[in-house]
Amino acid sequence: MNAEPEKSSIWATLVRSRPVATPASGEAAVGPEAGFRAIVERISDVEFSLPLQVTNWSSRPPAPDNPLGLPAPSDGEGGGAGPSLVTTIEAEGGVIGAAVLSAQLVAMLIEVQTLGVAHGAPVTERAATPTDLMLAAPFLNAMLAALTTGLPQDCSGWAGATAGRLIPDPTRLAALLDDRPRGLWTSELVLSRSERAASITLLLPEPVGQAQPTLAEAPSQAGDNWTGAMAEAVLGADQTVIAVLHRENLSLDMLEGFEVGQIITLTGAGLDDLRLETSERELIATGRLGQSSGVKAIRIGPRPAREMGSVSLGRGAAGQPDRKPPVSGRIGGTVQPVPDPAVVSDDIPPEAVAVSDTG
Repeated sequence: MNAEPEKSSIWATLVRSRPVATPASGEAAVGPEAGFRAIVERISDVEFSLPLQVTNWSSRPPAPDNPLGLPAPSDGEGGGAGPSLVTTIEAEGGVIGAAVLSAQLVAMLIEVQTLGVAHGAPVTERAATPTDLMLAAPFLNAMLAALTTGLPQDCSGWAGATAGRLIPDPTRLAALLDDRPRGLWTSELVLSRSERAASITLLLPEPVGQAQPTLAEAPSQAGDNWTGAMAEAVLGADQTVIAVLHRENLSLDMLEGFEVGQIITLTGAGLDDLRLETSERELIATGRLGQSSGVKAIRIGPRPAREMGSVSLGRGAAGQPDRKPPVSGRIGGTVQPVPDPAVVSDDIPPEAVAVSDTG
């Protein structure tokens, strides 16, 4: 059955990682919008498992006295940024700019790092804290690094830029900046398959010139070898594979009662029931945990039985299902079945895959 591909991590990676070419000499220069869109979506999805889509992008010159265009702080209401997180962007030469991350974007970054997934519904907004900056900084740093080398313009002035410190009063930012020209770029975002909106605004020195090869010099990807170029892009796409031995549902009360050295009994867990999954919990293969050459390894088992609607699992010699469904339960409580994710039907030959001890 043919179906339109979802905007999954794999599809988004292929679409968003394509290079941004620039025009040949004498043609109009390509602006940074395409590069910004592609990089923001790729960094959030590939590196942080946060499938964000850029719904709108805008660029404008900053005001000299209020570069970020945020209101001044009101008495008794804290900083003028409200619930948004405002931080300096710093390089070796000092403060070169600033960033504004909306409260919803900060909340989603915290959710994916603590819960493993971002909720589709907005959360109650609150003032940003230094802890929020610590959790959001890796996202901002990765984006700055990708923008420095990924835009068609020369952004060498952003080299080494990272998140700095919180700015309680954004109107004082002007006193920290030098007189070089700067641009103010805002990307409005939405979480894929939801209506949860967010935004990020960057204040950085204006890019100069054209740094990337021109269209006349760049190799054609739509010519005679289009199939080969597409295959290279597909096979080169980065994907995250997670080995799962067991999942357990625990109440917050039980988690707070954990003590150092405590032994936790995992109901239904076994070394021969390991699952290889995507970051979205789609089953790739099953196997068992062992060792190879002195390091932890996974021996891939036969491919999982196909599951399509009401079609039952294949039966073994004893009349039992060939594969146990994953279970999860509370410690000392009742075991609760967890729905099994969609099964990938590609054949996977049995082989040992070495995994580092630290992984």
